[in-house]
Amino acid sequence: MTPDSFRQELKRFDPRMDIVLDRKKGLWNIVGLDKKSIKYIAKRVPFDALGKWIICDMYDNSPMKQGGQKDLNRKIDEEIERNERIQEKDHKNKMDAVHDDTYDRLKWGLGERVSLSSTDSFVVNDKRRIESA
Repeated sequence: MTPDSFRQELKRFDPRMDIVLDRKKGLWNIVGLDKKSIKYIAKRVPFDALGKWIICDMYDNSPMKQGGQKDLNRKIDEEIERNERIQEKDHKNKMDAVHDDTYDRLKWGLGERVSLSSTDSFVVNDKRRIESA
């Protein structure tokens, strides 16, 4: 696809977008203008890879395809909350492990008996057989 025909297809997709050649990197920069007329780079494409697939990819990742800006913001907020819950749970588990280890070391240092429990505990029923508890 030639740059002129790609530019026409791109303008049909969004009239505020254009392509600019970056000769140093050998890339096409697909640039757009936001509501405040600030230029941004939406995508970088290799010099010989202009095609309709780029516009299709941009459409698939656009807010209008994903239900509008409000729906997209809601999805992003849910993802952030989910990641924060996972991080909090991991942090709590690590702090619990540090707490247990510190308590056991303190008790050991004071000469008290410490339970060295683990998830792989075994019970010896007789000298010939070991069963998992």
